[in-house]
Amino acid sequence: MIMKDLLELAKILPNYIILFCPGYLTIYMYYFFCGKKMKDTQWILAKAICLSYVYLNIVSGDMKIHIRKLEWCISRTLCLLVLGILIGIVASKIHDSDFYNKILETIKEDRSFGRSEFDVICDDKTRSMWLKVHLKEEQIIYEGSLRAEELNEETRKYIVLGGYRKYIQNSNGKIKYLENHEKQENRMLVIYYDEIQMIEKL
Repeated sequence: MIMKDLLELAKILPNYIILFCPGYLTIYMYYFFCGKKMKDTQWILAKAICLSYVYLNIVSGDMKIHIRKLEWCISRTLCLLVLGILIGIVASKIHDSDFYNKILETIKEDRSFGRSEFDVICDDKTRSMWLKVHLKEEQIIYEGSLRAEELNEETRKYIVLGGYRKYIQNSNGKIKYLENHEKQENRMLVIYYDEIQMIEKL
């Protein structure tokens, strides 16, 4: 009896999985290739179901491909999964393109909505930014290249500087170095956002 129920479940399970799996793959691939961290929420699931519904209406049945007089049949499920992956990758590439920037600049003055401050101030994504970080409580300044950041509101936000310098700057602009690891690229420093007063891009 149990075996029969399991077999019945195995038959109908793919029909339920396909209701959200292609859309979820699109969202996951988009976040992955944009370098963003995805949090599984009810909104993500709802968006995945909506996308999957669209895909289900696009791909109506099994796809047949003819190659050198041979007919290959690709199942609808496989087509939907591949479609979900490809659209996620293409969407991420469009998001990072200059063409997309120009479209948004035409619609509105800036495209900062939904982007972090580092996305806004970074001109060249192939190079790490050199930042000057002023702390709140101490008259200490850190300079270093931005290696990583965690800006998720659900966790304690931080940035990671590599090859950094630590110094004090008085009112006359004179600098007193406390540490200098500029030539040590593997030397890393974590600074939490709630300790930062101001960040400058140099």
